[in-house]
Amino acid sequence: MSKKGLLATGIIKAEGNMTSGDAHLAVNFPLLLEKGLDGLREKVAERRSRINLTVLEDLHGEQFLKAIDIVLVAVSEHIERFAALAREMAATETRESRRDELLTMAENCDLIAHQPPQTFWQALQLCYFIQLILQIESNGHSVSFGRMDQYLYPYYRRDVELNQTLDREHAIEMLHSCWLKLLEVNKIRSGSHSKASAGSPLYQNVTIGGQNLVDGQPMDAVNPLSYAILESCGRLRSTQPNLSVRYHAGMSNDFLDACVQVIRCGFGMPAFNNDEIVIPEFIKLGIEPQDAYDYAAIGCIETAVGGKWGYRCTGMSFINFARVMLAALEGGRDATSGKVFLPQEKRCRQATLTISMK
Repeated sequence: MSKKGLLATGIIKAEGNMTSGDAHLAVNFPLLLEKGLDGLREKVAERRSRINLTVLEDLHGEQFLKAIDIVLVAVSEHIERFAALAREMAATETRESRRDELLTMAENCDLIAHQPPQTFWQALQLCYFIQLILQIESNGHSVSFGRMDQYLYPYYRRDVELNQTLDREHAIEMLHSCWLKLLEVNKIRSGSHSKASAGSPLYQNVTIGGQNLVDGQPMDAVNPLSYAILESCGRLRSTQPNLSVRYHAGMSNDFLDACVQVIRCGFGMPAFNNDEIVIPEFIKLGIEPQDAYDYAAIGCIETAVGGKWGYRCTGMSFINFARVMLAALEGGRDATSGKVFLPQEKRCRQATLTISMK
């Protein structure tokens, strides 16, 4: 049987890989927030200044770096268009509070189009823009935020806890707004993939909790923003984002109980990743401990280190193993379609099973 014929049987469903960008990654949001878009362009320019165009490998590198710079310029221009749109909307807005909000949005977009964010609102807005652009570009899914409670906490702490320029309820409202915008994202799927992914899930994962490696020692990473993100998802109860909690033995009962209370809401979140299993396995694979402790969920169940690598760890070519077994019993003939996809001289039902015990 041909590959096309095999796919037509439905025994293997690989269209999610074959027909569109798939993603399964979390980008380096901490670097983005630290440097800003112009800062990233400066890093690219510095690297390009060291390129030797007489060396073939460097020539390929120059092409890659130039492409990065073009993309960064495009991202800035995309954000600038939203700044202009917010001002246009403010000009015709009759409600003073909404007009002020739109003007603040415009100012935020003006800044983050080029510079590092200064506030929680700006940081969250920049992360959302990147999240959206990645999916517009690739028609993928499982584009994930990584450890949002870690890289956004410095902004949350400064605005909500220290300067008190933003109250906690407003911060949760901003998170709600971000989650609702995630629901607007969709992708074009093949017919077969649509059947396997009914409901148009995008698996945009947000990871909270877990541990950080501090001076070589693991420390609980739960912070007030972890609670705020958890609470915001529990209140909204939407299908996006996919919320994942990194569990570990040292997690406080208070936070674990808060997670359980959200699970009781009945919308299937948060999911749990077990640090006690994932981190040692990453280290066995040769991942540096500092990176292993920084892993995040990047889809439904896959895990990776944000900004370090992407794509999936588990594969997505769904295989119907029961039908494979039935075909093996019937000489390679698929019981559903009646087609033979791997002819066999004998059927497994004719085999003799010998068990050797030592």
